[in-house]
Amino acid sequence: MVLFQRIFKQKDEDKEFRQNQKKPKMVTKKSKWAVAEAQLDRLPNDFKIFRSVMMNNPDKGSRHSKLDYVILSPYGIFTIKMNETKGVVKAEENQKTWTIDKHTEIPNPFIEINQHIEGLQHLLDSPSYQDYFISIVSFQEKSTFDIAPSFRKIASNELIVTEEELLEYIHRKIFVARFQFSLPLLNEESLDYIYHSLKSYQNVKGSNIKEKY
Repeated sequence: MVLFQRIFKQKDEDKEFRQNQKKPKMVTKKSKWAVAEAQLDRLPNDFKIFRSVMMNNPDKGSRHSKLDYVILSPYGIFTIKMNETKGVVKAEENQKTWTIDKHTEIPNPFIEINQHIEGLQHLLDSPSYQDYFISIVSFQEKSTFDIAPSFRKIASNELIVTEEELLEYIHRKIFVARFQFSLPLLNEESLDYIYHSLKSYQNVKGSNIKEKY
């Protein structure tokens, strides 16, 4: 009797295992970007973080697209696009498409980010901010890069990083800017203006805003 119970129990366990194997694992946005989220939570308290920013470029029509993060800081405005793929990324400057693992092509994310920046500049109605934008494309952990060297140089305002490098590169950009400039690029008044302009716009479009206090 005990032997039969063990056999039936083993069959039930095998059936449950097979069912679990067939179920696709649902990966939420939060879990996919958990590393990035944990890092961004460690940014200084005077930084403002906008998530899932919907923006349109009036010159390109009314189509809206999403920027994953906009981070306001005294030393620059970080515009960040998260890429959900991982692998060997091959990218050169001014290419319209990049290659992942030699066979998968993706549109150059910096093209979309630049369109977002144009939309932000139009919203702020001031050309004086155009040199303060820093664009970052982040790939999943364990990705490797075969890319133009400029995409990894801190002096560049277009950077490619892995998710776990995101905070490091933001800190390095700020560190260098503090040595380059005697005063912050954006004073408190400018940051407040940008923040409230973007907040008002996003309250209509529906994005997530996180303030650090």
